Amino acid sequence: MYHSHTGRNYTNLIQSVDYSIQLGDFNIPRPGEMGGYDLAHVDPACHRIIAGNHENFNILTEHFLTGFGFCEVGGFNFFYVHGAFSVDYKDRTLGIDLFEEEEISWNGLKQLIETWKIKRPTIVMSHDCPADLIRYVGKSYWAGRGIQSSRTANALQVCWEAWQPELWFFGHYHKNWTDYINGTRFFCLDELAYMDFNFDESQQKWKLVHQGPQ
Repeated sequence: MYHSHTGRNYTNLIQSVDYSIQLGDFNIPRPGEMGGYDLAHVDPACHRIIAGNHENFNILTEHFLTGFGFCEVGGFNFFYVHGAFSVDYKDRTLGIDLFEEEEISWNGLKQLIETWKIKRPTIVMSHDCPADLIRYVGKSYWAGRGIQSSRTANALQVCWEAWQPELWFFGHYHKNWTDYINGTRFFCLDELAYMDFNFDESQQKWKLVHQGPQ
C-alpha cells in the first residue's frame, strides 16, 4: 500500500509486486496541473487506488475506488473511504485541479456512518483520518496553513467512535506515523511510503513484513 503524489514513481514501485493499494493523491501533484498518468499496463484487478482529494475526477480509470465500501485485492479484504478536503483550495481552480468530488457528499457520509455501524469493518483504508488524529499528523506539513477538520474527517470520527477496527491505514498528511489508540492500530503513510504484507497461513492472518521508507 502506498501514498503518492507522483504516479510515475508509483508505477515504478509496483513493478516488483503482485498487488498494491494506493492511498490517494495520485494524479494532480501541484496546483495548476491537469493531472495525468499511464496505467494502461497496470491491472486494475491487482492494483487499486483509493481516490484522494488531489485527483482529476474527470479522467479516473477503473483502478480508482470512490465513495466507500468493501474491496478485495489479492485476498486482502478491506473497507475503503475516499477523499479529503483541500486546505490549499484557494490556490486551485474548480474543474482543473480542484473538484467537488474530492469529498463524499453529506448524504453519502451519512450512508457511510450507517453502513459502518452495521458492517463493522476490521481493516480500513482511507485517504483522510478521524478528526481526533489531526493533532498528531497534521502539524508538520501544514504548519501555518491552519489545517482544520472537515466533513470527511468528522464523519470518520463518528465511525471510529461507533466501532473500532483493528487496523486503519491513511495518507493525506505527508507524514509517517503510527499509534495504537482505543483499540485501533493506525498507520499514516508519507508520499511514496509503503508497507508490505504477507498472509501467514499458520495463523490465518495478514502480517506486516516490511515498511519503507521511514
